[in-house]
Amino acid sequence: MNALDWIAREKSWPQFFRFYRKVSRTVGSETHSALLTDPDLAAEIGPVKRQKHPDPVGFTAEMHALRDLGDIMLAQIVKDPRTAALPRPLTGAEMHALRKRQAGMNRLVSQFSPQHVGLTPQLDA
Repeated sequence: MNALDWIAREKSWPQFFRFYRKVSRTVGSETHSALLTDPDLAAEIGPVKRQKHPDPVGFTAEMHALRDLGDIMLAQIVKDPRTAALPRPLTGAEMHALRKRQAGMNRLVSQFSPQHVGLTPQLDA
């Protein structure tokens, strides 16, 4: 891809922005590296919110295997097989189960206390 294609209007600008977003999220790319080390951007964005689960895009089999090894080491160090596993991307089945639990909780609150439906806590993974 050539940057001049967009300037010459041979390619659409929405396609450029999709390409830029993809490149800026690719770990190890020059664009990603530049964004991570830009102090002005960091000041503008503010504190980074930590995710409980990583983004599935770019989560490779090697990363999954490393998390498995980390889980094994953690279980050996704390001597508890129920130790929390290192975070992995959420699967569709996990998201479906979470939505189902949320719907059940909302239904229960609406049956016993309809005036408090808006106060029902939202589950997150």
